[in-house]
Amino acid sequence: TAGDILKSQLYQIEKLTEVEPIVWSTYYKYMGFYHLKRKDYSEFYFNSLQFLSYVDQKSFSNKEREELCINMGIAIFISKKIFNYSELLELKIFQILKEGPYSFMYKMMETFNRGDVDQFRKDMVSYNDQIRNISILDQNRKTLEEKIKIMAFTELIFGLQKNDRVVNFAEISQRTSLSTE
Repeated sequence: TAGDILKSQLYQIEKLTEVEPIVWSTYYKYMGFYHLKRKDYSEFYFNSLQFLSYVDQKSFSNKEREELCINMGIAIFISKKIFNYSELLELKIFQILKEGPYSFMYKMMETFNRGDVDQFRKDMVSYNDQIRNISILDQNRKTLEEKIKIMAFTELIFGLQKNDRVVNFAEISQRTSLSTE
């Protein structure tokens, strides 16, 4: 299978004493494509981050950058394993989504990064048509809602003093819009 071939290539690369960045970027690029094709969004995302750490970003077009950023945005939204939105927002390449038809993804990423449930609800109304046009996002609305609530809880906890991180259910309920039950 393609996965086996890619794994064997990794083994071959790791045996080399010096490896040019282009070799690593090529490996992670195709490993990312492989996982994207398999709809393993977490692995696609992690391999894409590795790809970006090795690639000369001037070597690919704005269209390729935008496509990569859109797919990474989708991956981080729907993956049940990825919660570090600031990591993606801080990438210079991701700024390409600040303007244009996919700017809603960038704005929603900022909402998730803040764990702002109220803004999330507004975003879901404001960007309903854009979300509907990306079927994988549309099909994962429940996942989006679960993740924003997890982010709200995380922001609540880390907003407290280190020696005072006891939170009652009423506070959690208010921040996450979940019932106390």
